[in-house]
Amino acid sequence: MPTTDRDLLHDLVEAWPEFDDDETPVNGADLVEWFAGFREQVKAHLAEPRSE
Repeated sequence: MPTTDRDLLHDLVEAWPEFDDDETPVNGADLVEWFAGFREQVKAHLAEPRSE
């Protein structure tokens, strides 16, 4: 689970190529499922106390 903004963005960039390897085109359901997981990571990250 990402713990910093940088980690979260890195996870986003690194996770996306999973769609590049598919032999079939990416459909809307794939993107919805992927985005739902990413959204959960963002929500968890935003719930963490901010360190300044």
